[in-house]
Amino acid sequence: MTLTYPMSIDQGIKVNGKTVIKRNKIFGIVSASLIFFFGCSDSNDNVIATAAGHRLSVEQVVEILARQNTLPSQQETVKALAEYWIDYTLMGELSLQDSLLTNINLELILQEELDSELVDRYLELAIQFDTIFSEEQLMEEWDKDPPLDSIRAVHILLELPDEATNVQADSLIALASDLKRRLELGEPFFSIARQYSDDIGNASNGGDLGFFLPGMLMPELEEVAYNLQIGQLSEPFFSTSGVHLLRVTDRRAMDFLSSKTAFRQMMIERTASDAYTKFFNDLIQTKDIQISLGSATVVKELARNTGSKLSSAALDRSLVDYSDGNLTVQEGLDFLRTLSEDFLEQIATVPEERLDQLLIDMTQAKILVDLAKAEGMQSTDEYIAHRDSVFVAFLDMLKVETDAVGLRMITVGSDETYDQALDRVVLQLIRELLAGRNPPSFRLITVNARDQMAWSINDQAVLATLERLSELQGFSTNPLTDSITESFSEPTEENFTDSTGVN
Repeated sequence: MTLTYPMSIDQGIKVNGKTVIKRNKIFGIVSASLIFFFGCSDSNDNVIATAAGHRLSVEQVVEILARQNTLPSQQETVKALAEYWIDYTLMGELSLQDSLLTNINLELILQEELDSELVDRYLELAIQFDTIFSEEQLMEEWDKDPPLDSIRAVHILLELPDEATNVQADSLIALASDLKRRLELGEPFFSIARQYSDDIGNASNGGDLGFFLPGMLMPELEEVAYNLQIGQLSEPFFSTSGVHLLRVTDRRAMDFLSSKTAFRQMMIERTASDAYTKFFNDLIQTKDIQISLGSATVVKELARNTGSKLSSAALDRSLVDYSDGNLTVQEGLDFLRTLSEDFLEQIATVPEERLDQLLIDMTQAKILVDLAKAEGMQSTDEYIAHRDSVFVAFLDMLKVETDAVGLRMITVGSDETYDQALDRVVLQLIRELLAGRNPPSFRLITVNARDQMAWSINDQAVLATLERLSELQGFSTNPLTDSITESFSEPTEENFTDSTGVN
């Protein structure tokens, strides 16, 4: 088995070349107006946070922030730093309990991938469509809807790093704009693409994409390409991969004989797409999927506060109902807790109508998992082998990351206890975070640990930290730099109330 380790857990892991843990994959969302119960505040205003018996003091945070010569302007900055401190501390305690990390419950983290595998297997059996077309059928379809011209284009990709900040995105746009200026002044596209493009598939060929038809490239590239004339250069534009510049170099009108093979493939893809669309539309109708009133509003609240402790009644509330079941707040919240802070922030601000669609998608996924299990697909040898390989790969990757930051096999000095050694290591990780070195986040791993070990954040101590920093002289009064703030920004809301009285 070949493992490919990422720089961070959030980037994903691969088993035999296939990405099996995907970061940024929205499986669904949650909702309902609820009362939010936060971790208990510590009564000692000199203690910002506690975790498994460890304490983070105001003095420690002031010292760390002052050394960086930066001054946070908001409570959320210090709270986010405390959240990272809690995660690192709990990760160290988990490693102490079992250095092999077999004590960590990976079910919540890996369930989405395992469910997706079941759904893929089920859909392969449930959705059938014809992939064989006679020449007469192809000609008939061609005459009904002749395809667009075949286009040839060259492009430059400036790849965005995972979890890119606004500053990084703006920097790439600025670079793309400068490259566009140079191209318009006459520099060869071939040379600039070879020097700057991050598309390893064609950078060495000057960014040549060759001839393509609709459906053969990323939608963002095709939309731009089909709106350009021959020789025209696009403005910089974004795709899921990064920032692009694109120039159309040729167009060819399609004729049936020379395009028959490509058109046959287009017909197969179109037929498959129609079959899947019909299947999911029928699923919505037959299962009578209905979103509960107010669900989208509460999705935003839950996304802002995934660490909230809710009562059993609140967790059992239905977000979406269907003919033989429902999607509960507990299921939605479990999923939200596996998402990165970037995605949670997007969910908290996205228009509510888009959240409705995500809730439907999540409900469909649950229904499909249940249908797959009803067929016994989770018991096949092939699926069990896949499940085991996913767990092994993730656990191996987790060991690599905890070793890299010194949390798994902590070296205890001659004059310190294990607790003191752990405190030392965690504070160093916080310093590295503020210095922009980006140590890994273990938020996904500590979700269950937070339910099993005591932790708290003291709001009064957070305010005291800001006051102490503001009293210091000779330091900047500007907020933290964009890259630092965004690396651990965590929108928070307090004192949510349940309009229906459920708690």
